Amino acid sequence: GSIDAEQVPSRCSPFDGNAEAVGVAWNNAARGFLIMGSVFLATALLSLAEKDAGCEDLAAGEECTGRTHGIRPSSLLTLLGAITGFISAILQPIVGAIVDHTQYRRAILICASLTLVANNYI
Repeated sequence: GSIDAEQVPSRCSPFDGNAEAVGVAWNNAARGFLIMGSVFLATALLSLAEKDAGCEDLAAGEECTGRTHGIRPSSLLTLLGAITGFISAILQPIVGAIVDHTQYRRAILICASLTLVANNYI
């Protein structure tokens, strides 16, 4: 008889056709790019905040007491992390329900992908 495509192991894939394992591998590979983009953006934001607060010419070990938009530059990344976590906690259940119970799964995937690309490259 004929051989089903799912029965033939791929020579390039160490996962023996396990789609979930392949998905996890792709997810982990893509996560590296997002983390690198986040590190770059965090460094740039911190540098700009220190410059705005007048702290770019401090000696090593000297603490910046200047403020930008009412906060110290050293608190900027912590504040952004807290805001991001709060917004994620609010939106993830809502978006998850929309994805699970409507026909907009593909549209949300495309929008989320484009948002991530725009966030990293703009």
